[in-house]
Amino acid sequence: MRKPGTVLITGASSGFGKMFVEAFLQKGWRVYAGLRGGEARMRTVFRDELKAHPEWHERLQAVDLHMEREESILAAVSRMPEGLDLLIHNAGYGLMGRLEDMTIAQFRHQLETNVVGAVALTHGLLPALRKQRGRIIVMSSIAGRAGIPFYAAYNASKFALEGFFDSLAYELRSDGVDVCLVEPGGFRTS
Repeated sequence: MRKPGTVLITGASSGFGKMFVEAFLQKGWRVYAGLRGGEARMRTVFRDELKAHPEWHERLQAVDLHMEREESILAAVSRMPEGLDLLIHNAGYGLMGRLEDMTIAQFRHQLETNVVGAVALTHGLLPALRKQRGRIIVMSSIAGRAGIPFYAAYNASKFALEGFFDSLAYELRSDGVDVCLVEPGGFRTS
């Protein structure tokens, strides 16, 4: 892990995202936790952690972030500092089932949340990441490499993330901004 800096973590209310928030706070980082519900939700999600570590209050900021809403993404970008050391894309969900059993609106929502939101947030934060020669970490999935029955919508979103951020890594290399895709398998989360 780099020396302590500033990180924005999306999907910070559970699973990997919550674990990342705690790990970076333990290492002395300033953490912007992107989660639906902002400050009120953060106080609930991290109640025990903040009680055990009162010093974290100064370094933990909630960002009310809905990845499928452009206005939410723009508001989050406006709250970030001029320089950002690390952006961790962790927000997303899995829409499972047969294509004929879902609506096209549900499919679009899957792509808006898992892909378009990550692209829009990255777009808005590129100046701050370039300034710090920062890093982007994208929590993708093994589902971004191989199709799985009844996971077509989720697979599509993860394949899109993989293609987009793989290409972006080449674009940003000369700017000193690293891009890393992580492809975990199954993980128990709410």
